[in-house]
Amino acid sequence: MSLNIDQALQSAGGKTPDWLVEQRDAACNDWAATVLPSRKTEQWKYPSIKPLQQTFTTAPVASPSQAELENLVPDLGGLRLVFANGHWLSELSSSPEALAIEGLTLVRFSEATAEQSDRITAALGRATPDQGHPFLPLNLAALDNGVFIEVADGVSIHAPIQVVS
Repeated sequence: MSLNIDQALQSAGGKTPDWLVEQRDAACNDWAATVLPSRKTEQWKYPSIKPLQQTFTTAPVASPSQAELENLVPDLGGLRLVFANGHWLSELSSSPEALAIEGLTLVRFSEATAEQSDRITAALGRATPDQGHPFLPLNLAALDNGVFIEVADGVSIHAPIQVVS
């Protein structure tokens, strides 16, 4: 794999919850063993992966202002979760009081209970239909935090949950 990506992965994860470290480490090992597709691979005949061989750094957390956010993304009138470069910006997201809806669970990975972390762990990496995708291990290896959203059975949320990234 790319030495630059490997170095970036080693420096990432400073805020990773303990329960996620094992999965990140396994994903790092999977990434190290991954054979990248080439132009001879039918599905990858046209897209170039040369940028992966360039210098790679993790993105800084740059927070847009509230005014910039309003200009870029319309307010849909529901709950709003704002992320910048993969980091949840609670100061630009809906207030904790607005997020306190009966039957709605919203928690950062770093604040998840043991039960919630088990459910998160069971779901990670399952959103893609093809478990053999060459970049799935890289995505999981770079994961250091996230937000767990769960709506209880039989509960209807009557306003949209807007995820801004």
